[in-house]
Order: sequence, then C-alpha cells, then structure tokens
Amino acid sequence: MPASSAGPKVEQGSTLAVVVKLSPDDAATYIASVEAEIRGCIDHCGLGDSSVSSAAIHEQIHRLKNALAPTGSPELLSACERLHVDAAFDAERSRLAQSYIAVANAALKAVIHFKTSEAGSRP
Repeated sequence: MPASSAGPKVEQGSTLAVVVKLSPDDAATYIASVEAEIRGCIDHCGLGDSSVSSAAIHEQIHRLKNALAPTGSPELLSACERLHVDAAFDAERSRLAQSYIAVANAALKAVIHFKTSEAGSRP
C-alpha cells in the first residue's frame, strides 16, 4: 500500500497534521517519535511465533493501532481492527504476521510521505 492518493495517508485534522499547524517547532520531533514507534512495532513483531500467547498478540496489535492513530487514516485503523478479528478467530500466525507488517509498513510510508511533503513544505 503506497502512501499516495491510492493508499493510506495522514489525514487533515489528524494529530500529526494538527501538530504541524499549531506547533511547527515541535512537529519534527513529534513526527520522528511516531515514526520510531511504528518502526518499533515492525522490529518487535512476534505474531508469527507460535509460543506467543493470544493476549500478547492482541497487545501487539493494540500497540500498532496506537502507534498509527496519529495519522488519522481510517484505512489503517480499519486494518488494525481486521487484525484483531483475525487474531480472535485464530488466523494462521504467519499470515497474521505478514498482514501486521504490511499495515505497519503502510503506516510508516504514510508518515514518511507526510514528513517529506506536508511538514517539509512549511516555512
């Protein structure tokens, strides 16, 4: 999912967009922290590990949802809800992990695109 008009993007009115408008001096730091949190979700994905408990799986998905929430992207938030449902119905762990990583990467691309276009264009 590329972060373009066809894929998830940082929405107007999202926390990221509001921070850029209201506190431009703090925007780069905040965007970097959101980016780092999403990268942390990717780096510590344990959904494919059969020894990880169901509760831990839901905690990881919830962490990802919290990490990408500042984007305000309904697509990304819905994808996290689908991950929760899939996990609740014991989806195959490797498929669940692939979906999780795909959602996280789409969120990361959206944040990076936002950082280089919207936030980067401010005076």
